[in-house]
Amino acid sequence: MAADLVLALDGATDVCSAALLRLPSPVASSPEATAGGDTRGVWQLIDESAATDGKAQARVLLHLVDDMLRAHGAVAADVGALVVGTGPGTFTGVRITVATARALALALSVPVLGVSSLAALAAEAACTTHAMSKRAGETGAEPRLPGVIVPVIDARRGQLFYGVYRRRQDAGETSWRRESGFEVCDRGRLGSVCEGLAREAGEGVVVIGDASLREGSGLPSPGGRTAATFDVEFRETAVAASRLLRGQEHLSEPGPSPSGSDLKPYLLSATTGNAAPLVPGTAGSPEGVKPIYVRPPDADMHITKMRDPWRAR
Repeated sequence: MAADLVLALDGATDVCSAALLRLPSPVASSPEATAGGDTRGVWQLIDESAATDGKAQARVLLHLVDDMLRAHGAVAADVGALVVGTGPGTFTGVRITVATARALALALSVPVLGVSSLAALAAEAACTTHAMSKRAGETGAEPRLPGVIVPVIDARRGQLFYGVYRRRQDAGETSWRRESGFEVCDRGRLGSVCEGLAREAGEGVVVIGDASLREGSGLPSPGGRTAATFDVEFRETAVAASRLLRGQEHLSEPGPSPSGSDLKPYLLSATTGNAAPLVPGTAGSPEGVKPIYVRPPDADMHITKMRDPWRAR
């Protein structure tokens, strides 16, 4: 078997997941390709598995990988590249998952790329939206596309991590662009943040994340509306490792590293042996994958407090 498999790992939340995928030859008739207008080939999901224990990353992550490879008659040498969720999320979960992916990449001498776990949620929303729009178009209804996608992840301490992806049209294709860094806010402020985004965009906002994050956020109940003129809809889903790859073609991410719509071409070159040699610290090298924290880790805050206990009073 050729080393054309891509292994995806995520452990930024209470759901630790792993996925095994392959990028086949272009298939224009694929539902995902048609929905996104992408005829360059779509990710074939071979297998995906998850554990819902929030402290399971160190214990089960490699077991999930091993079980998937064995189930499909593959071995580690068949993996041509890795993609790992870099957070933001639980400090320990992100650190363990990133360290595991970097170690596997070193052992297998294959490239590894980091993709934000929030981008995985945004990709889920984008794919679902494209599919809904396509079905509406087939029935003659007016397709409804949100102006903004806001993925959210629990930041603990009564806060949420979130990103803002704004819709754009380019050559007749719809995508969502993230123009600024990820942010953190108190859970109770999320509703007002999204209302402000809806007013600014003049269009609806889709918030996507774990179902538990709706409580106390100020977001509308299912089927409800906010006080804003435009809808703010909440979609319930967990971070899935496969979405670190599938659906990323609908996103535009800032920064020099391959991500969003640039991710697939890079990995296709890597798995077919056409990628440039890896240089430590550059895209594709283990050293180039960094966790995303957004705010200082709890450990750093505790250390600062111990050094100057009176500052916090």
